[in-house]
Amino acid sequence: MSSMNDILAVMPPPGDPLTVEDVFKLAIRTDPKMTKRRVVKFLAALVNREMVDKPETNQFILNKSGLEFREAGRKITSGPTKPHSGPRKHIAGTVRGAVWKVLREGNKTTIPEIESLIDDESRSHASNIGKYLNILKKAGYVKVMPKREQGFALTSNGFNRYLLIKNTGPLNPIWSAKLGGVYDRNLSEMVWKEDEVKQ
Repeated sequence: MSSMNDILAVMPPPGDPLTVEDVFKLAIRTDPKMTKRRVVKFLAALVNREMVDKPETNQFILNKSGLEFREAGRKITSGPTKPHSGPRKHIAGTVRGAVWKVLREGNKTTIPEIESLIDDESRSHASNIGKYLNILKKAGYVKVMPKREQGFALTSNGFNRYLLIKNTGPLNPIWSAKLGGVYDRNLSEMVWKEDEVKQ
């Protein structure tokens, strides 16, 4: 399965910036199953981990930290929990459970960053992640930061950055259509209701 390590391995030493298309062309030489969608996801994660710099929209440069990490023969497999300061491991289980786990690490995060950590790469999970983050925002669990993360395309408005502001425990809050709101399994209670929520 393709991973961030595959992208890190093909990035040239710090120098002229590469575009997503440039990195994709390098990546498929060693991994014919690589897709542009995965390249975008993995680059977003590497930028978040401060291993790759993004000086402008759709420009990526392996930085000193990423180069040293690679030359040391290290692999992105796991890292500490909150406050998170190192590489993260892929997360198995439900998509919304993965969203909650990433949020609990204590860092601001984006949808591409979360999606890059989900084991199931058979399809895009961006829509599901976005819907769940919107539910958590309405229920008071997360807030959207005023400064957006840079996007990859010149026409992109960038990505919202989300921060967890109410951490009630390890189990992710769930949307209950039957009860018409959010049920917090850590508190064993409904914490928020809305008459009409499309999710």
